[in-house]
Amino acid sequence: MLRRLARPALAAATTACAVAVSVTSDKTATRTTLASAASDKNSTPTTLASAASDKNSTPTTLASAASDKNSAPATLYASWFCPYAQRVWIALEEKEIHYNYVEINPYEDGLLPGSFTKKALSIETKRRRYPEFVAASPRGLVPALVCGDEAGSAVCDSAVVLEFLEEQFPQSPAMLPGSPTERAHVRYWCVFAQEKIIPFYYRMLMSRDEKGREAAKNQIIAGLTTFAQACDPAGPYFMGEQFGTADLWLFPWYDRLLTVGAAYRGFEVPKTAEFARLDAWYSAVRARPAVASTLADREKLIENYSGYSDNSATSDAAVRFRGS
Repeated sequence: MLRRLARPALAAATTACAVAVSVTSDKTATRTTLASAASDKNSTPTTLASAASDKNSTPTTLASAASDKNSAPATLYASWFCPYAQRVWIALEEKEIHYNYVEINPYEDGLLPGSFTKKALSIETKRRRYPEFVAASPRGLVPALVCGDEAGSAVCDSAVVLEFLEEQFPQSPAMLPGSPTERAHVRYWCVFAQEKIIPFYYRMLMSRDEKGREAAKNQIIAGLTTFAQACDPAGPYFMGEQFGTADLWLFPWYDRLLTVGAAYRGFEVPKTAEFARLDAWYSAVRARPAVASTLADREKLIENYSGYSDNSATSDAAVRFRGS
């Protein structure tokens, strides 16, 4: 079952990690993927505003030649810059599930047109702006996925959505290994990344003094070194030749470490054997079509994260991970 993609490019995307913009109310519209728009540097990039003004356009996406056109699409509520949403986005692309993308902006607008903040909207404001989204995600956080029209068909939280997709679409292709032992192995390392790497990315960005930033960097390097040692030696993916959950679980943050982390905190990876393995892993994952179609423009991504770098963010991630 193949999917159709209806997502805006990021050039004028308003900040967010949990709310749908009004321009995406036409859920049947399809738009150019970020990757395809960004690949032609000489063309004028599509923005949220320009994409919204032409609701009748239907650019090609990864699986626009869908063979199962009669199936009802799922609806993905996401934000282009959100790494949690990117996990699910990649899985939908990889599994070629028929879906519509609804962009969510859960944050206050910046002072200048097209500028960003990480100051979360209240749940009441989100509910007024995006009632269908908040019905699917009661806390107003992306990602959320709706499959079908029956009550209870909405699923939210990236870990829960990924598990749901694997159970609902186990053969399209499978994102977890076949044996219970290997599945447990993957889940262990997903938990490891969630606890030992990801929180310190945010702490590195939000720490107000050099001591706190360096401590967070050291935690990141230690966690990534251990994760690299757990990777299949031959690769290219975490489990070897099979791309799967462990890869999409960590990739969005590793990508941001090399862009956002480098821009704001001078983050660099060591030149060690472990990081040579991670570099090969990163290159293989990033080049995968399902991943490439979800990539954001690096300069816009860096700009979007300024609210973390100046510690003004009030997002869910900021509240959870803010260090001293």
